Amino acid sequence: CIDFLTRKEWQEELKSLCDDIANYRQLESDSLSSPRPPDRESKKIRDIAVGKLKAVYGGSAVGKSYKELKKTPMMVDAFQNESRKYIEATTSRDLGEQLNKFVVALSRTASG
Repeated sequence: CIDFLTRKEWQEELKSLCDDIANYRQLESDSLSSPRPPDRESKKIRDIAVGKLKAVYGGSAVGKSYKELKKTPMMVDAFQNESRKYIEATTSRDLGEQLNKFVVALSRTASG
């Protein structure tokens, strides 16, 4: 079963992801003047946010602002008419083929 976000829910998630990345950048900037670099947890949060943005927008998403990303076309079939989609498959290959349109494949983006 795949549960889809509404556009509003995605906009909230997108804002949160961009804030996570901005917070890490601020920690990196602050660490230039202090002896302590950003901690592992902050880096992990930033890495997760970057991964999600790349999955939805491709590699070109990294470095873009929230406002820029709101205008950027998504690489996945993100919003459906229904909020939930059930998928049945008898093999992992069949499942992968059905899920493929909902995730970014490396072949679909040269930068990602």
